[in-house]
Formats: sequence, C-alpha cells, structure tokens
Amino acid sequence: MSKKPTYEELEQQILELKSLEYERKLSEDALRKSEERMKVLSEASFEAIFLSEKGICVDQNGTAEMMFGFTHAEAVGKPGIEWIVPEDHDLVIKNMQSGHERPYEVTALRKDGTTFPCEIQGKMTIYQTRPRRITSLRDITNRK
Repeated sequence: MSKKPTYEELEQQILELKSLEYERKLSEDALRKSEERMKVLSEASFEAIFLSEKGICVDQNGTAEMMFGFTHAEAVGKPGIEWIVPEDHDLVIKNMQSGHERPYEVTALRKDGTTFPCEIQGKMTIYQTRPRRITSLRDITNRK
C-alpha cells in the first residue's frame, strides 16, 4: 500500500506544475513571436518565395500569389516546374536535382498564361526535420 503524500509534498508538486506551466507558456509565446517574425519577413519580400519538397510546392509567400496569380490553396501541391515555361523545364529540373544555388534566368509563367523574365535561385534546407528547397523568383522585366 502506498503512502499518501503529505500536505507539504502536495504543495511542492503544485509549485512544480505551476513552474512547468509557466515555462510552457513562455515557450509558446516565443514560438508565436518567431513565427510572426518569419511571416512578416517573408511577406515583406519583393521576391516570390516558395518552399517545396521533392519539387512540389508546400508553401508560398504573398508576393508569389501576386506575381503568379495562384492562391495559396491552388499553389500547394502543385509541381514547382509549372511556374516556368516548358522550354526552361530541363534547366530548372537539372538545377534542382544538382542542388544548384547560384541565380540564373528563366521565363516564368503566370496563371493567366502570360510570361515574364525572372531570376531564380534556390537552396536546400531542413525544415520541420525534412529536406525542403527554398526558391525565390525575382521579376527582372525592368532590368531587361
């Protein structure tokens, strides 16, 4: 038969639980602030930014939606290559597969079928314990 805890032991357990709850709230607050900071940085970018896994879009920023015309819901699950004209597919696929990180130029394709010159740059990273590719596309119409 187990011995019942004393009043002092119960008080100590309550203090420990309160301390753990406080630490949990601090961690949640720090995570929320970090997520907000990353969202603000992403949304303030002048570049379309995509997060993909094995060539499939898993996230995009607001600039990508404005630049290409695909809503977040339409973009997620779509092969990233579909944002590029077919003539440039081989180059983009080769650069993705090789882990190429330097900027290069391709012709981008909007939802409405119009095209524009863009500079594309990507790099592999680990996000949520999985390998993902971060890709930025910059409209270079004015530069051209």
